[in-house]
Amino acid sequence: MLETMPKVTKPTLRRVHKQCAHTYFSKWPVMKLLVRNLARTTTEQEIRELFAAHGTVTECTLVLDKETGNSKGFGFVEMPHAKEAKMAKAQLNDARVGKNKIRVKYAQDKEQQADTNS
Repeated sequence: MLETMPKVTKPTLRRVHKQCAHTYFSKWPVMKLLVRNLARTTTEQEIRELFAAHGTVTECTLVLDKETGNSKGFGFVEMPHAKEAKMAKAQLNDARVGKNKIRVKYAQDKEQQADTNS
């Protein structure tokens, strides 16, 4: 049986926090994870394979230095299913990848960071 969404007016949407609105309208919100303390030699493909063992990965981005093109040692992974993302976070946080112990946490949008810093 399909679930029907109640009609929501614009004033109601304004009162709903942006992140909550995404969760409200999406059956499975995309979970974005921040992966830190990666070896500078780690590739996007290696990160994708690491997280794919725990579920579907829709996007994987390794952050690179603009001038040198070398890895900055962190990246982002997007997973469409919250349950899989939570499992990956639990399993991979503080896991050893090569010689490094990586850290995995939920990523914050730039807007959320600006709100918390003000």
